Amino acid sequence: MTRRPARSLDDTLTYARAAALLRYDPGLGALYWRAGKHNGARADTKGWARYRRVQIDGVRYLAHRVIWLLRTRAWPRKGAIDHRDGDGHNNRWGNLREATAIENSYNISAFRSNRSGLKWVRTKRDGSFQATVQLYLGTFDTARAAHEVARRFVARHHGQFFNPGRTRGAAKAERRI
Repeated sequence: MTRRPARSLDDTLTYARAAALLRYDPGLGALYWRAGKHNGARADTKGWARYRRVQIDGVRYLAHRVIWLLRTRAWPRKGAIDHRDGDGHNNRWGNLREATAIENSYNISAFRSNRSGLKWVRTKRDGSFQATVQLYLGTFDTARAAHEVARRFVARHHGQFFNPGRTRGAAKAERRI
């Protein structure tokens, strides 16, 4: 049995239908059933991917998109919903914001294969550190110096979507600095 991915860009669900079936708790970021045999039960589930989802009328939807529909009465105009803290399971209203796909990509953490442990910093074979965001920013003697240059660049160009956090293995990076 193959898994079908949750639909992320499907506007077949209307606000009226979603509001009739679901209740949203903005403090918990959870969806609950309003009617039927599951009345009051949690409607959104942890999917096998990074996001919670909900199944309505046999169609799976990303829970944060349904929440956006319930709160604004419209599907996101820009196409994506960004989780400010990067946690796809945190669907509290204050953690969600509309974004383009590019703006949403600014909010990712360091890749698992990143040996420096710092976002935007790559360890080179000669032991130096290269800062790269959307373009080459230079090579530096320390990971901290490379990260600071990249951080300043991103802060200037990514605006409200600037997120310097969620580096991987920060302790490992500190030992090298």
